[in-house]
Order: sequence, then C-alpha cells, then structure tokens
Amino acid sequence: TSFCMRNSGATQDAIATHVVLEEDLKFMQEEEETSSYAPAEESVMMMMKEQEARQMPAETTAERKKDSKTKELPPEAEHEIDPRLTVGDHVYVWHIPGMSQYHGLIVHVQDEMVTILDCNSLLCDTPTPQYKREHDDKQKASSEEDEASSESGKQTVGSDVKDKVKHHTISFPEGTEKYLYVENIHKTRWKKVHYSAGWLRRQLQFSGTAVALASDPHGLILARVHFLLENKDLVPPFHVFKSNSECVAVWCKTGMWSTLQGSSFLHLTAAGQVKSAASVALFVSAQQVTVPSAGMWGWLGYTSQVSLISTQPLLLPAIAGYGIVTVAGPMWMLHRYRKYWEKTTELLHEKFWTQAVARPDVFVECITHCSSLQ
Repeated sequence: TSFCMRNSGATQDAIATHVVLEEDLKFMQEEEETSSYAPAEESVMMMMKEQEARQMPAETTAERKKDSKTKELPPEAEHEIDPRLTVGDHVYVWHIPGMSQYHGLIVHVQDEMVTILDCNSLLCDTPTPQYKREHDDKQKASSEEDEASSESGKQTVGSDVKDKVKHHTISFPEGTEKYLYVENIHKTRWKKVHYSAGWLRRQLQFSGTAVALASDPHGLILARVHFLLENKDLVPPFHVFKSNSECVAVWCKTGMWSTLQGSSFLHLTAAGQVKSAASVALFVSAQQVTVPSAGMWGWLGYTSQVSLISTQPLLLPAIAGYGIVTVAGPMWMLHRYRKYWEKTTELLHEKFWTQAVARPDVFVECITHCSSLQ
C-alpha cells in the first residue's frame, strides 16, 4: 500500500511539471510571433508614409516644414528685435566722420521701430530733420481744415511723428515730438555707445563711443529724459565743450553732466603740445652756427661751430613760453569746464530729485538696481 501511495505522488508531480513546461513553451512561442510581426508592421507603416509624401504637393510640404520651424521657436521670439539697440541706450551718429558726432537716447522700441531722442535738437530747441521733412510735406498737402486749425493756433504739423510715439513707456509732454526720430531698427544710422567698456576697447574705438562709466537703470534714464523734456529751461545753452548733445545723453545715462569727447579732445591736445614743445626744444638745441674764433685766430679769419642757444639766449624763454601756453592752455580749459560740469550736475540733480518725490517708481528702480535684485 505504501509503495502504491509513493508511486501515485510521483505521478502527480510529473503531471504538474509537464503542465508548467507546456505553459512556458506556449508563452515563448507567443513572444516569438509578436517579435516577428512587429518589424513587418513597422515596415508597412513606413511604406505608407513614404507613399503619402510622394503624393503630397510640394507647396503643402513646404508649408508643413515652415510650420514645424515656427513651432520650435519660443513664444517671445515672434516679437524679438535686434538686441543691439534697447530702451535707454546712448547712441550717436556722425556729423563730420571722425571728428564730431550728434548724440541721442533710445526712448522706445516696438515692432522693429526705434524712437530716438535727438539731444542736439533738444539742446538747440530746433526740430529734427525728420520732423522738418514731415512738416514740409504737411504744408504742401495741407487742406482747408489744416489751414483753419493753424490760424487758430493749434499744432497739426508733424502728426506722423506724434502718432508714432503716442504709445510709449513714458508720456511725452506736448510739443516734444519734434525732438524725436522714428526709424527702422535694422536701417537706422545711429550707433550704440558702449558703457563699462574695457581698456583695450576704449583705445581702439573713437573717443566718446566706448567709455568706462557704468550705466544707470533704464527706468532712471527714462525719468531723466522726461524731466529734461518738461524742464527745457534748465538745459544750459549750447556750447562746444560746456553743453553739447553728448552732455545731455551722458547726464541721462549716468547722472554726470560731461562731454567725454570734448574731455578726450582737450587731453589729447595737451599731450600733443607736450610732444610739440619737446620737439622744438630738441631741434633748437641741436642747431649749430658758425662764429669767428676767439682771440687772434678770429682776426686771422678762423671760425668755430657753437650752439644756437649760446648765441641767442632769448630763445630759451621763448620756447618755455610756447610750452606753457600750448600745454597748460588746454589743461586750464579742461579744469574750468569741469567746474562748470560739476555745477550743472548739482543743479540738475537737485531739481530732478525734488520732482522725483512725486514718482516713487524712480526710487524703487534705483533701490532694485543698487541692491542687485534684478
């Protein structure tokens, strides 16, 4: 009986093992079939896509490629403009190439159009050439309504410029649109002045186009622009060194009333005159003149070579005077102009911050910038 029970237990174990083996075999066969069918299905799908691409028109394909490229760009890329010019930038345009410049400030950028405050027009209280051109066009094509409004004292000319700048980050006072340029950012002749520039860059570029000064935040720059437009009576009259278009732009940009180009010119003039005076002194000291020899040899007709200064001692004070005038003159002028710049800076600062009390956003902008929160 025990033998039969042992045989029956072994038989049940064998049956259970056989069932497990059959299930494993069936699972492996299903996996093989699936793996063998997958490549076939993928190849069929690839063939169908290729056939659809062949039947698709060329224009539709180009449109899909264009759409795919557009989708890859970030949302802000649609409104992205030339990064070289931004609001608050100090810009310049050559008046006489290599010698003198007109300076301005970027006050608004939108839809690839840049609005520039012409500091020279503001300083001299004269309209920009663009405003004059539109003024003349309006005069030629004026209607009876325009003539009637002009008789009543209403300003109707230059409305094109006014319409272009009525939506700005700052509100321009009435009548200040005549100081503004509106140009395409990719076609404008104005170039950017680089602030916080390195030593090498300042040496390689023209004076006034790359400076070591740091720029103030954009909000403070625009607030200063608005202040000057509202208080044109505080702007000093035009002077080549004391008050020019660069002085206006630099003050709005840094809070310092100064002309970098004029200061550099006076420095270079003084340095050049040092070289000139030294060259004259060396030339005169090297000159030799022929004089009769001393004593009896001179009576006999003999001569000798001596220095020109020894025969003309008055040349020494003349050379010294020339050096003092030509070298000390530009330095004295620079010292005098610096006092004027400091006085003007203090005056504008006092008036500006007195009025800025009514604009807390200016203080917030300065605190944010100085605390490096932005």
